[in-house]
Amino acid sequence: MNTGSEDSSCVELDPGAEGRARLSSAARPAGHSRRWRVIESREEDIAYFVVKDEAGRVQVTIGNAGGVFWALPAAGALAKVSLPSWRLRIPPDALPTEVYGSADFSLVLFDHGGDAVWSVEFVSAAAGPHADA
Repeated sequence: MNTGSEDSSCVELDPGAEGRARLSSAARPAGHSRRWRVIESREEDIAYFVVKDEAGRVQVTIGNAGGVFWALPAAGALAKVSLPSWRLRIPPDALPTEVYGSADFSLVLFDHGGDAVWSVEFVSAAAGPHADA
């Protein structure tokens, strides 16, 4: 559902909308790329984050429940995803772009000559689900 500007790259959930997201330019912290659009939706206690490119193609879908993240198959996109529980090697010279950020985590795209790795990054080590373990 789009009730905001098409060039927004982040969304803010409308608390009264029962899982429907609304785009908000105010929800985009400084430094976010306008090249991407993130649509957040919720179903019961699960949050889904769908990332689309400028052409509207789904690039990656991330699920989150209770601080546990997973990647979902996304319309034929074969994205490499580094999760807190399953880290992929990211080349040291890969260029990072924060695509989505919240108080708990950010979604960062690391581009290395067209070889992209999406990464879920906790905002701080204390924000992880097993920080006190």
